[in-house]
Amino acid sequence: MSEVVIRRARGSELARRAELVRCGFSSYLWDAFLFFFFQELTLELCVLAGAVLFIFCGVSAPALLLLPPAAAAAVLLLVLATHQAHAHRHAQVTPLQAYYLLTIFAILYFIYDNILISLQLVRKR
Repeated sequence: MSEVVIRRARGSELARRAELVRCGFSSYLWDAFLFFFFQELTLELCVLAGAVLFIFCGVSAPALLLLPPAAAAAVLLLVLATHQAHAHRHAQVTPLQAYYLLTIFAILYFIYDNILISLQLVRKR
C-alpha cells in the first residue's frame, strides 16, 4: 500500500517542478507531430499547393517532391512551439493556484458524479 504525503512546497522545488512539467510536455512531441502531420487537412494542403505550383507557377515535378518535407518541417515547428508555450504556461502555475484548480475540478466532478447517480436511480424506477 502506498501513501501520499502532502506538505508545503519549498522554494527550491519550483525550478525542478517547472522542469518536470516541461519534460512531460516534450515527451509527447513525436506523437503530436505524427497526429497533426497525417491529418487529412495537412495532406490535402500539400496536394493543393503542389497543384497550384505546378499549374500556375510552372514548378517542375521533381521540385514538388520537396513539399511533403517542407510541410513536415512546418508542422514540427508549430507543434514544438505549441508544446513549449503550454509547458511554459503550466510551469508558471504556483502550488496555491494548482490547489485551487484541483479543488474546483474535484467539486465539479462530485457534482457530475451525483447527477449521473441520480439519473441512474430515476431510470431504475
